[in-house]
Amino acid sequence: MFKRLILFGYICVFALFVLHVHAEGEMGEIAVTTPSILTPKKVESIKSALRAANIIPNFLPESFEPVTEMRINYMEKIIINMGTLVKPSQAIQRPHIWFPAPNKNTQYAIVMFHADSDSAPVHQWITYNIDHQKPASDIKETDTNVHQYHEYQVPIGSSDDSQHKYVFALYEQSSMNQEFKPAFVPTENNVEGIDLEKFASDNQLKLIAATYMTIGKDE
Repeated sequence: MFKRLILFGYICVFALFVLHVHAEGEMGEIAVTTPSILTPKKVESIKSALRAANIIPNFLPESFEPVTEMRINYMEKIIINMGTLVKPSQAIQRPHIWFPAPNKNTQYAIVMFHADSDSAPVHQWITYNIDHQKPASDIKETDTNVHQYHEYQVPIGSSDDSQHKYVFALYEQSSMNQEFKPAFVPTENNVEGIDLEKFASDNQLKLIAATYMTIGKDE
């Protein structure tokens, strides 16, 4: 009788262990859904600003639903909000980008592109395999060389009073240490551009955040 009780105890412990492992597996699958850390009001504010600048739908899809946001600064003092005006001389070095990563089980990619072309947007910078960090992922000028898919190009201003929009798009990767497939296309000025929809589709990327700055001319 005593041996049967011991055997029954072992069976119960094993059953609890199996249930725990199964639950962890299910939680891992749920994590891929990328829960939003933004309020509905903030989500609509972001989308409205991007629509007002014609970034949605000209370059980013109407279906885009932001789930986090980036905090970007140049020279440790110029903070990029929607449409912040920046001089080319202030954007010579790569920006410092900080964002709360909503999914700890994957990595992230950032595409910076010029959003004034009538054809494909011109990519200025692509960095990828950015790790989840706490309290937030932190991309500094000095620690992204090993993650460069396309090196940072200094935004170009104009000689007149016209201004140019440069978008920062944050994507969630589908896997860790991912190798990327190119999706580059010629633009109307024979400058290499990027097909953002194809780039995201071919590399199984999910757009989760976006903002933009405006580049003017140096005085």
